[in-house]
Amino acid sequence: MPSDSQRKIRIGVFGTYGFENMGDAAVADATIAGFKRCLPNAEMVGICQQPENVASRHHIEAYSIHREFLTRSQTDGGEVTTYEQKNSRFMSSLVSFIKSFQLLFKIAKSLQKMLLLVPLVYKELKYSFFILKVVRSINLIVMSGSGQLNEEWGGPWRYPFGLFRWCLLARIAGCKIAFLSVGAGVLNNPTAKFFCRSALRFAHYKSVRDARTKSLLESWGIQGVQIVPDMAFSLKFNPSILAVLKEGGRTVGINPIPFCDPRTWVVANQEEYDGFIEKMVRFCNWLILNDYRVVFIPNELSMDMRTIKDLLAKIDGRLINKKVFIPEIINYSDVFDCYASCDFVVACRFHGLLFSYMSKKPVLSLAHHYKYRELAKEMGQDKYCLDISSFTFDEMILLFSDLVENKDENSRIILERLENYSRLVENQYKEVSALAV
Repeated sequence: MPSDSQRKIRIGVFGTYGFENMGDAAVADATIAGFKRCLPNAEMVGICQQPENVASRHHIEAYSIHREFLTRSQTDGGEVTTYEQKNSRFMSSLVSFIKSFQLLFKIAKSLQKMLLLVPLVYKELKYSFFILKVVRSINLIVMSGSGQLNEEWGGPWRYPFGLFRWCLLARIAGCKIAFLSVGAGVLNNPTAKFFCRSALRFAHYKSVRDARTKSLLESWGIQGVQIVPDMAFSLKFNPSILAVLKEGGRTVGINPIPFCDPRTWVVANQEEYDGFIEKMVRFCNWLILNDYRVVFIPNELSMDMRTIKDLLAKIDGRLINKKVFIPEIINYSDVFDCYASCDFVVACRFHGLLFSYMSKKPVLSLAHHYKYRELAKEMGQDKYCLDISSFTFDEMILLFSDLVENKDENSRIILERLENYSRLVENQYKEVSALAV
């Protein structure tokens, strides 16, 4: 009989990764590496939102969470759309004619919905049998990292339903299920709550990243929930300091986000976005005038670069020369190198904040979600967390100046917390690995 070290083990890593978000990519790689340290012979399988991206980036077999997903060609530049419908001139004329008769139009709409529903249900059932085949070949499926309990991007029938379906079929197939360091996002719809709550009840192990998520799960009647920090804290980095940033002068990393940008943000508000840009431009000008070097660090490669371009278009052109840098980013290790190369960071993304802490860098956070303040509080840095929708330029200057003045003490506190976090995440890999054997 083969020993545990010889037996073939397959572990599925389920998550929101698969696009150009380097934080999600880091969580996926951290999870893969963590289980490989515990089970060197384990074969890792990606269950994600864009399998062709994951297969090439993480070098593993990958499957889509959903029956339909964006291909890489659909995400290379331009606006991203999942479906495209084109009507012929004849069909447009026919629709216009039917609309002119109110009763006929209502009947036609009802028939259309029924006719569209039949093939859709068939396709989804067919994909469910495909999922069942996949999970039968897997020993353990792990829902890894933050963003798992969230209806914000696509509503209840997108990610929450996908999570529920995979967990239900995994349970039917006898595959073990573990939720690792997950967090709750927007969950207002009763259907979304049902899907997420049911998925969690199927699990053999459950941990969340913060106390607020734990309280939510307990209010749903979910018991046995542990608090374990973000999986990315287990990453092992050997940062290479970027040569362009070593040449004297204090360096500030700016990690922007397209907050309320109508081109990409789920809740669009042009006025909010313009206000955010104006405040960030003023801050960048102030930094440069005070002899700081500014490095723009995108965490989400396509979305954040648009915001960076908007900032560059408004920063005083006389100040940019030799003071503003945009390093080439290909993978999350490049992102980490950028943070490690800076003296201070202003982070607008969660994993920008997390990577800064991992680099032991004093960081000022502009937060649009409670998880930022939770993490900052756990690191003893909640003083340096501002609300992205309401902060003022003067507040930002005062807080940043305080951050600079107390740099050594803040770095010392961050280092103490980091060592404990890494240990907690590593112990979780060891505990959950036992489910796969």
